Amino acid sequence: MPKHSDSGGHHHLRSRDLQLPNDQELLNVIRIFQALSDLTRAKVIFALTQGERSVNEIAAIVGASPSSVSHHLRRLRDAGLVEYHRHGNQIFYSIEDVHIAAILEEAQHHTEHTQFSAVHRAKRK
Repeated sequence: MPKHSDSGGHHHLRSRDLQLPNDQELLNVIRIFQALSDLTRAKVIFALTQGERSVNEIAAIVGASPSSVSHHLRRLRDAGLVEYHRHGNQIFYSIEDVHIAAILEEAQHHTEHTQFSAVHRAKRK
């Protein structure tokens, strides 16, 4: 796609070159971020990036009750972010696919970058 530079060095696309995802695709993206927009659910996802875990293991890691974690896992499962399988009388959860872990990792890198940038800007003043 052709890019044009303005006088500030920023790149932008001409409006006719811009291709937005369709509404359903954007709603699916929003659904992912809504599911991740809770502290406990974010902790659950981070815990699951290290491998599959039972509800009780997740509860111990994130500092919440097993019933609370089950509720959050249901929301994450409904959003297509986690999957589960039963082994005996226990249910084990895991990340649905590597993209979910990558999204969180990128978000974490972004926050680290913006925090570093803010500190750097404050020092220059």
